[in-house]
Amino acid sequence: MKLQKIAAGLTASVLALGCFLAAPVPTAKAASAASDLPPEAENSSYDYYDYYGDYGYIFFDKDELDLELPASGGYTRGHIGVVYVEDLYSTITWTSSNVNVATVDSNGYVTAWSTGSAIITARSDGGSVGRCLVTVTQEKKSRLNTSYLYLDVEYNNPQPKSQLYLTDAEAFDGVYQWRSSNASVATVDRNGVVTGLQEGVATIYASTYRGNTLSCTVTVQNNIGRVSLNESRLYLEAIGGQTVLTANVAVANPASVSITWTSSNPAVATVNANGVVTAVGEGEAVITASASTGRSDSCKVYTGATATQKKAEADSFFGLGGFFMDLFE
Repeated sequence: MKLQKIAAGLTASVLALGCFLAAPVPTAKAASAASDLPPEAENSSYDYYDYYGDYGYIFFDKDELDLELPASGGYTRGHIGVVYVEDLYSTITWTSSNVNVATVDSNGYVTAWSTGSAIITARSDGGSVGRCLVTVTQEKKSRLNTSYLYLDVEYNNPQPKSQLYLTDAEAFDGVYQWRSSNASVATVDRNGVVTGLQEGVATIYASTYRGNTLSCTVTVQNNIGRVSLNESRLYLEAIGGQTVLTANVAVANPASVSITWTSSNPAVATVNANGVVTAVGEGEAVITASASTGRSDSCKVYTGATATQKKAEADSFFGLGGFFMDLFE
């Protein structure tokens, strides 16, 4: 009887011990429930934390890291700090999902190489995982709104103007000095307003507070007195056929400007004082209208069978034949 009690007592003790040993132990997975996360991790806008099986998490001092490459070129660096490792292992391995954009060393220091994004992952020996999004952008580099300016001097606009200014300016940058390489062609004022004066080329330079020297090439064309014909090419297939060319002179009073008409080949085509062109033989000729302003313009004339052939060529290539003829003739 006494032995039975002892056996029963041992059995109860063993069962109790077995129950104690079999009692569930909190796992890393359970500890990673939302209620056990640090508040910063619970409120994170980005879900870069992974929980696989019994693995835990690594909590960083930031969800994401923004890095900016310097405008002058090169690389930039940042750091991802480890705040908490759930499995308490101290050895962490760092990797980058895109080493072309950013790399990371064994201490969490990130080096940015090019624009883009990468996920930096940290894994502990015990299997805890943490991730941080790295976004790399390029610092703005000061530049002018254009590198080339074309200004046309017209009789009704003898001093054309255009505005230069900084765009994509670097922080705290601005132009403190403007200057022109040829003030007789184009000038620039303290506000970057460029004024064309006469035909030619000038370079406008802008010196900035950040040590940049920016430039813009200005080409000024003088259109005052320019002669423009209504046609650049004529096709007179019938010998004896006629057509009229008209000349426009870019001045305030075009009627006051005298025009002289000439033909490069009067045996093929003639032109009278009123710009009437007549086909007198087969071939090619150039009709030129010269104004008393010293400017002129010309028109190619094709007659007879030559006109038929050239017109067919001009109509080919879906109507682009004439364009190519202007380029290569």
